[in-house]
Order: sequence, then structure tokens, then C-alpha cells
Amino acid sequence: ENLNIYDLENPSTPQLLNVFNTSGNANDISIQSNNAFIADGVNGVLAVNISDDPVLIGQYSFEIEESVIKDVKVVNDYAYLIDDWYYGANKFRAIDISDPNNPLQVGDMPLISTNYKYAFDVAPNDYAYFLTIINNDVLRLHTVNVQDPSNMTEVATVDFAGNDFSDLYA
Repeated sequence: ENLNIYDLENPSTPQLLNVFNTSGNANDISIQSNNAFIADGVNGVLAVNISDDPVLIGQYSFEIEESVIKDVKVVNDYAYLIDDWYYGANKFRAIDISDPNNPLQVGDMPLISTNYKYAFDVAPNDYAYFLTIINNDVLRLHTVNVQDPSNMTEVATVDFAGNDFSDLYA
């Protein structure tokens, strides 16, 4: 799939400026400064400079061949992501992107769910929030302290009745 970059100066007539082919799935994107961080499925996380012509400047992929990255959230110097649970990695990961040319994993923690659907967000208040489905009839909200990305810890869980959701915003 592609990263399409548009000029939205005139919202009624957006102009396509450039296209960057990720060679993967381009499932999600988070922008910081002039860099786009793309959750690119089996290709991991791509760092693409989008200031002029888009160019790949860094990539972080994983030791597990079946890892599929579908979501990425950037807060300050860290990209947070989850391996797709269907393939068994089941980890929440913190990637140091202070040097986008050389993204490095600094922490991870296992996640447990009985369903492969999840949503997450990372707030600027040093907490990440996950929503999962447990046993097909319980929604579980997980709160994780990410103040020290090398030592992320779950600090609370709250269960709610329910069996579906679309997204989570912190």
C-alpha cells in the first residue's frame, strides 16, 4: 500500500503531492515533525521523512517472522506499538525514535487477551490505555505506566460488560 501526501491548503480541492510505496500494508501512521512513522504489517515500523520527496530513513522490524504491526502511536521520542495478537507475539513495545534513522526497541511487555481485537492509545500523561475483549462478553481496560519505556508496568484493569468496540482515545 501507499502513503499518499496531499496539499490541503484548499480543502475543497486537495492536491496529491507525492506517493511513497511502503511495500507492506501501511496499516496506521503517526506524524512527528517531518517524519511519518508507519505501522507496515510484516515490515514493522517505517520512519519516512516527508519534508520534501518522501524517503525511508529508518526501519524497525522484529525477530518474530509472523509479527504484524497494525497500529503505531508516537509520543515525544517513543513510538508505541502492538504486535498483532493473532500471530502470537502479543507484546506492547516501546521504540526509541529520538534518532529516526536508527529506531531501537527499549522495552516490551506481554499482553493477554482471549480475543484478537484491541484498541490502544498513549496519552502525554505517561500512561497507555488498551481495550480488549475477554471471553467474548467482557471489555477490559488496561492502564500501563510508560513513564520509563524500558520498564513499562500495568497499574490497573477495569472490566465492563460488552463485546465490541471500534477505537479508544486517551
